[in-house]
Amino acid sequence: MNILTDTSYSFINCDFIEVHRVTDKVAYALHEELKVEQDLLRNKIIDFIAGGHDFNDIEDWQRVLRSDIKFNALGFDYFKLLTNRLAKYLKSIGIKVNGSKLLHYFSKAMGYSGSQAFKQSKIKVTPNFITHKFVDNGQDVLEIITRDCVIIDVQPYQFRIYGGRYAKTSCFADELNFTMNTPYSTLDITCKAPDIVDLRTFNYELELSEPTNKDYCSGYEAALNGITVIPDNSSEQYKFGHRVAISNLKNIK
Repeated sequence: MNILTDTSYSFINCDFIEVHRVTDKVAYALHEELKVEQDLLRNKIIDFIAGGHDFNDIEDWQRVLRSDIKFNALGFDYFKLLTNRLAKYLKSIGIKVNGSKLLHYFSKAMGYSGSQAFKQSKIKVTPNFITHKFVDNGQDVLEIITRDCVIIDVQPYQFRIYGGRYAKTSCFADELNFTMNTPYSTLDITCKAPDIVDLRTFNYELELSEPTNKDYCSGYEAALNGITVIPDNSSEQYKFGHRVAISNLKNIK
């Protein structure tokens, strides 16, 4: 799996408020059916989905999750596999419910009439590109581009050090956090996001974070989709993004 060119999404890409809203509704439905404490059910569901990570407060969630797509954008197949695994987990701790029932409850919690309506829905998610620019104080890292919080480009130098790492701006400070370890694969059903304690801060003054040039994004995505020839009338930013994606596809495992 090439994390720089991954086009799949999982729990880590979701809005944390949406995750809590949906799991609350699922926990209530299970509580009504099984007469098990609602808070216990919600905590166990979140614990499973989060892969055992202990997210203590909103800041923890915001620093780890991409925080801008709806839970249902993960798609029916994702939730079918998720609910089957969740059912096995709940059974292992004495809470008996099957995967089909859980899938129905999740579908209802996300606003569908049932799992079949969810299956028939089609939702397209657009990758989120952000350009982070640092104040030039003579360092060799002036700009970092992230795609869904994974560093795909570093200018002018140091890509080999930072490429592929998780990076996101802090909630409460003008700084950019990153991980030292190799980040998660978004193909995992449960959260494989980096531990909160593993987040570091770049030792450079962050000047601004803004949406990446649209032509750059188009070029990058075109290369991911197998378009190898750059149109003659393409802008320099399109060509730049395309070259970066081709390089990532070839060189980063």
